Amino acid sequence: MNRRILIAECQDAVATATGVTVADLRGRRGDRRVISARFAAVWLAVRLTDHSLGRIGRHFGGRDHSTISAARDRAEALRGRDRDYDALLRRLERQLRAEPEPPAGAGAQLGFFHGPLFDLAGGAAHA
Repeated sequence: MNRRILIAECQDAVATATGVTVADLRGRRGDRRVISARFAAVWLAVRLTDHSLGRIGRHFGGRDHSTISAARDRAEALRGRDRDYDALLRRLERQLRAEPEPPAGAGAQLGFFHGPLFDLAGGAAHA
């Protein structure tokens, strides 16, 4: 089962991995580190969510679809020139696509296998 990935998850993953804040990713300005992180978050959001470029832009400080398209293209260009940047995007993509681990003890419950039909092996008396 494929889970739905949220734009905010893409932003959070990039912020955590790069040390910038989500507010920086959504903001209007930034240094080179913030801008390349923003490109990464946009690239992931375009690639992993089913949202339009316009909707993604609204999650990145109200940017329009052409700005999001350009940011995605810049991320692609950076991937081609910078192995570390490419590795970061591939790692974050794998991380975000991963199915969440089920909580401990959430496996199949076998407690319903009891009663007269299932007590035969256990030596229960049957009438």
